[in-house]
This record gives sequence, structure tokens and C-alpha cells, in this order.
Amino acid sequence: MSRYRQSSMNPYSHPELMTSLDMMTPGMMQSPGMMPTPGMPSPMVSPLFIQDLREAINGEAQAIDFYKRLIEMAPNQRHVNYLTHIRNDEKKHLRMLTNLYVQLTGRRPDIRFTPVRFTTYREGLEKALDGELEAAELYRRMYLSVQDRRKRDVLFEIMTDEMEHQVRFAYLIDTVH
Repeated sequence: MSRYRQSSMNPYSHPELMTSLDMMTPGMMQSPGMMPTPGMPSPMVSPLFIQDLREAINGEAQAIDFYKRLIEMAPNQRHVNYLTHIRNDEKKHLRMLTNLYVQLTGRRPDIRFTPVRFTTYREGLEKALDGELEAAELYRRMYLSVQDRRKRDVLFEIMTDEMEHQVRFAYLIDTVH
């Protein structure tokens, strides 16, 4: 299940998502906060956490695609700027979550989603707001399910970004004519 309750696109055929994934460098995979201490096993996480992590990764990839299309419909530069800021955060989240997934499983995630469908700009903004609400709830659940400080820090940063996105989308909805 994804952030917008649709799933099935392969990101490896989507240039915007490939750019986000390809931007991960070996140094990012070894950044302090993302890798266990050498010689120490990574604390175990539940299968439900891994399932939620896959859902989160798919949701972030879907949001990147969705927000790119919203940017193309934006009525003015302020809307473009807000949406671009949000999309850049989603790209950062995708990298962070992919790093965490690789750390925990030893392999890259298989990302699949169905593009979000909408007919008007306002409808797209409303769907985006709903998706951000669902995403914040997912990250809160994940945050509360782990004890490891590094994992919690990653999830807290993403969760608070999603809350900021809710405020930005509410503003955009309020100012669209």
C-alpha cells in the first residue's frame, strides 16, 4: 500500500526517481546515523517495520512523481516554489529510507507505484494533503516501533517534514482560485 492507496510503477523506468536513487553515493551509505557501529550487530527490527519501510519508500517515490506533475500545473511562482520545496524533501526522504532499507536488508528496495490520478490542480492539492497526513501517521508508527536512536532520528526528521508539508498544502489549497 502506498501513501495514495495505489501501487505499481517501476521507478527504474522513471528518470526523476532514478536521479534521486542514483544520487546515493557510497559515502551516503556509510554516513554516521545510517550504519551500525563496526563489529556491532544492527538492532533487530520487526518484519512489520520492514513492511512499513517498503510502504514508506513506495509512498515517497509516488509523491516525487505526483508533485512533479502538480508543479507543472501550478498557477504562480509561489505555488511552484512551495511544491518544489516539498518535492525536494521527498527526494531526500527517499534516499534516507532507501539507505535504511539497504542497511537492514542488505539489498535495494523494489520500488513500485501507480501514479496518482487527479483532474484539477485543486483536486491534486487535496489528495496531496491527505497523503501527507497518512505519511505522518505511518512515520509516527514506525518511530514508536524502534528503539535505536539513529533510526528514530531519521524517522523523526521525515515525520516532521511531512507535518510541514501539510501546512504548505493547506496554504496552497486556501490560495488557489
